Amino acid sequence: MTGNRTIGWIGLGNMGAPLATRLAKAGYDVSVWNRTAAKAAPVVEEGASQVAEIRDLGSRNVVFSMVSTSKDLEHVMLDPMIGLLTGESVPDVVVDCSTVSVETSRTVREAAEARGVRFFAAPVSGNGKVVAAGKLSVVCSGDEATFEMVRPMIEALGRSVTYVGEGEAARLVKVYH
Repeated sequence: MTGNRTIGWIGLGNMGAPLATRLAKAGYDVSVWNRTAAKAAPVVEEGASQVAEIRDLGSRNVVFSMVSTSKDLEHVMLDPMIGLLTGESVPDVVVDCSTVSVETSRTVREAAEARGVRFFAAPVSGNGKVVAAGKLSVVCSGDEATFEMVRPMIEALGRSVTYVGEGEAARLVKVYH
């Protein structure tokens, strides 16, 4: 196992599955959740474990998310029945790799911080083939100390990791890019 950090991953679509696989192959203790449970099989074959509910990831140190839309991010994080940030236990850090609006990112960040969770924006540029080749680009924003903590995990996702500042700066850089 790499370090003593446990990782959760939400969203195993075209980008999420290869990204979670890279973390598992890098030796991290990874647990995954996806709305369509069968999509977890290839990641589990690479050493990850699968959980039945999003909230089962609340005991992980760091939870990554990679979902399709702003609405999806709000759902998996804030839904009062299933949301990661509405459960009894919550992770130390949430790293969101999705491409979502600044407004949604801010809403989720505020909800996370209200629960004592550090929220880190890390939207990615590339596609599944780019991820598999290890050539993904990630732009990151949030607390700099949090960046230093999650940096080795994010570096396992791709070759270019750039920290651009506090708050939602990464969302704006991705839009401009």
